[in-house]
Amino acid sequence: MKSSNYFLIVVFLLFACTSLFAQISFTKHLLDGNFSRANGVVSVDLDGDGDMDILGSAIDANTVAWWENNGSQSFTKHIIDGTFLGAISVEAADIDGDGDTDVSAAAFGGNVTAWWKNDGNQDFTKLIIDAVVGISVYPKDVDRDGDLDFLGASFNDNSINWYANDGNQNFTEHQIEGNYSGPFDAYPSDIDNDGDIDVVGSTGLGNSIDWWENNGSENFTKHNIANSLNGPRHLFVTDIDSDGAIDVLGTEGQGQKIFWLENNGSQTFTNHLIDGSFGPAFDVYASDLNNDGNMDIIGASIAPGSLAVYMNDGNQNFTKTVIDGNFPGANCVITADVDKDGALDILATAEFGNEIAWYKSLIPQVPVELTSFTAQVQDKTVILNWATATEINNRGFEIQRKVVKADFVTVGFVKGEGTTTNQREYSYADKNLAEGKYFYRLKQIDFNGEYEFSNTIEVDVRSLDNFTLEQNYPNPFNPTTTIGYVLQEKSNTKLTLINVIGEEVAILVNEEQDKGYHKVDLNAQNLPSGVYLYKLQAGNFIETKKMMLLK
Repeated sequence: MKSSNYFLIVVFLLFACTSLFAQISFTKHLLDGNFSRANGVVSVDLDGDGDMDILGSAIDANTVAWWENNGSQSFTKHIIDGTFLGAISVEAADIDGDGDTDVSAAAFGGNVTAWWKNDGNQDFTKLIIDAVVGISVYPKDVDRDGDLDFLGASFNDNSINWYANDGNQNFTEHQIEGNYSGPFDAYPSDIDNDGDIDVVGSTGLGNSIDWWENNGSENFTKHNIANSLNGPRHLFVTDIDSDGAIDVLGTEGQGQKIFWLENNGSQTFTNHLIDGSFGPAFDVYASDLNNDGNMDIIGASIAPGSLAVYMNDGNQNFTKTVIDGNFPGANCVITADVDKDGALDILATAEFGNEIAWYKSLIPQVPVELTSFTAQVQDKTVILNWATATEINNRGFEIQRKVVKADFVTVGFVKGEGTTTNQREYSYADKNLAEGKYFYRLKQIDFNGEYEFSNTIEVDVRSLDNFTLEQNYPNPFNPTTTIGYVLQEKSNTKLTLINVIGEEVAILVNEEQDKGYHKVDLNAQNLPSGVYLYKLQAGNFIETKKMMLLK
């Protein structure tokens, strides 16, 4: 009978003085209560002093402004442009590559999109991108030539365009779509994971969300994602269910819905309702708010005006909590660690209340403080180890396991220590596993039946019976990525990085290596953006794969 060898890729999670079972709440801090029809908001270290500042735009104030953080979350307002008619969106990026953060925005009333060059002392010079009725503008290297281009939606022109940067910040317009009913958003993302920047858009005056596939030469083909929507508004694009495929979050500006569109990996999408009575829903954002490894949702409802969070249980079941039910005209919402305490805060604008505010994330005291959760493999057995610093009323831990595209199931239980201030260590062996990828989490249960979940850790049990070169992760990347490979036997191993014209850029490995799993961390900080190949030679085994560096 043939014997099999197994190896583990383990995700190790270490938490110092932080509980995995914490539920978060938020405290509101008003940044500005007189910013007429506040609209866009971004958090960025604009002055390079290590503190998170805040950028905002206001439609009726015709203003783009920034609030300087003194390091203790006391903010001083500075006007960047007070005559930008109908300032409706704002973004921040180093457009000219000089090391300073510049600002870009669209003017709904002024028929213009523009960017403001930062001279390094936060004195800004306005430069026009295009004289159109802008509603969104994103800085992104669309053509992957190392310069930041712009992607924008023009509401009145029914068009979506991108603007190519020639390297000297002269921008040339290229139309992606010219007949799109009141586009409200045009979001850049690599939807099909082929290394190119695609575009996702919403018809603010229509009923659809669509995406435009980039063929690699910035020729775009339109594909529908969803129809029969009631005035879709802002979008957010990310991997909601952690399956490696990019999903789409959306809202109905003339309806009541927040929803997510699940990508099956082949760009076929399934609509999942998050909230059907949150409207008119205007903006949506996703972040892992409680550090449990799952993407949570934050939504803004413009009337009567409220902000809500939807906590993800790991199976994309969302629990709603309203964090502010009196925020008139809630319009834009994002997350950032404003106070740099390690927890994501929420920033939002209230168009009818003329407010920009940030909501500090609070992590309360909880019964069990988990300090580590790790895994390792021995043959076909996964060994889980975890430790607690303190425990209160802890009956024990259910061990839950799942595979990709399946639900968690309970596979064991380990008794807790009740109440103790001493550190405790626990272990559990999950035996007789087949080769594959597994996910584990702990369900900590109190004596009164209340429970909380730990973070999820990923374990990859793999065979060593064949040579294998894995796809680098992440991909695309900037500037670091990891390349993994399996050696069936002890081999003279060479791993090289090659550019698209076949030139050897770097030798990553060139030595004899033992049988087993190996990985190499690549830092491409000094390389230009583009497509690269990496080739593994081990004995008679040769394999090449492609990667994409996007800066």
